[in-house]
Amino acid sequence: MASLTKSHVRIPKILSFNNKPAIVVGNENIQIVILTGGGHIAAVYNSDLPDINPLWEPEWETTTPAMRRIVARDFSQSEEDRLESELLACIGGHNLCCDVFGAHSTGEVSSGASFHGEAGLTTWEVTDINEKIGSITMKAYLPRTQMTVERSYFPNLANLPRIDVVERITNLLSIERAFGRSQHVTLGKKMLEQRSGQCRFDCNGDNGLTWPEVADKSSTFKCNEPFEYPNIPSNVNDFCDWRMYPRTDVNSDLCTLRVNPKDEHGWFTCAKDIATPAGSGNDSSCQNKSLLLVYKWERKVFPWLMSWEENFARQVKPWSGRTLTRGLEFGSYAMALGRRWNVQQNKLFDTLCYEWIDANEMKETTFTIGMKVCHDVNEEKIFKDTILAHGVRSGQ
Repeated sequence: MASLTKSHVRIPKILSFNNKPAIVVGNENIQIVILTGGGHIAAVYNSDLPDINPLWEPEWETTTPAMRRIVARDFSQSEEDRLESELLACIGGHNLCCDVFGAHSTGEVSSGASFHGEAGLTTWEVTDINEKIGSITMKAYLPRTQMTVERSYFPNLANLPRIDVVERITNLLSIERAFGRSQHVTLGKKMLEQRSGQCRFDCNGDNGLTWPEVADKSSTFKCNEPFEYPNIPSNVNDFCDWRMYPRTDVNSDLCTLRVNPKDEHGWFTCAKDIATPAGSGNDSSCQNKSLLLVYKWERKVFPWLMSWEENFARQVKPWSGRTLTRGLEFGSYAMALGRRWNVQQNKLFDTLCYEWIDANEMKETTFTIGMKVCHDVNEEKIFKDTILAHGVRSGQ
């Protein structure tokens, strides 16, 4: 076990984040903010660049799940948008979609289903705090889904800028069933806008498929086209590069990637170039650098990485043509098309499009969030390789 110094431990604390109750967890180099309403990981901060949260903070006012319908009244209430509007009234950053990802059946909608499932629209209770190691556990009960979801957050005790998240999901029914989930990580404008520096992406996907129908009039991807990473079939050019975004002034696009089955872990990286401020001279603290965000997860649990791109395209409220985001959504569902589509698809590229959970079974998995300020691409590679090489809760 790494030596534990007082400076390495940050006891989880309560705060208000965009006027919503939240908890901050971390060590002296990395901190994450978790909303009690919806369990969203709303922010990730590195102590060397504390002003940049790479995760999406919606441009509109958001609230807690309990009051979402009040805020959602001002959003689109069309049949297509109504359920999504409720989620958009309280969403932020990294949202857990469980056990639905995308479309619901007619009966589910009639019975009061929540867009992308209940997890992002319920209150998460703090069930354990370990002040010695700075960890916290939060739990949500999903009454319609008849599941519980629990997450434990473990900051790295060796003071590396990484946090391990252990997620446990339990089936409360006495029957086996097909289900799925997605870790819907959405990056925001502070990370993506190009005036302050380019944004570069990478992942270990191999084969992909574009959305089966036209997502929007601004879509640039061809429909229902298989491809090999990183070249996505495009209506603008022959191909566009998955690793670059944004690529155009306006677009709305979706695709999915299979995580390379040869790898034990799935991963993606997002590097934001931070330009040298004018007049900084030879001040080494102001030289060109990048903010590198790394996510790592167990490939056997989450074999898919979906991409959702919203680049000032959607005009209905609350979007109103003002949002720049990119969702990088690793999960067990191949596409955000709902349970029926994924189960009927069964397999894509010889990989199951959903998962099973047995009667009263508890399933546990771990993913890792790391973020570091780097001074060249070699340092980026070293940090990424360090995250991928370390086991679960390294240094604890």
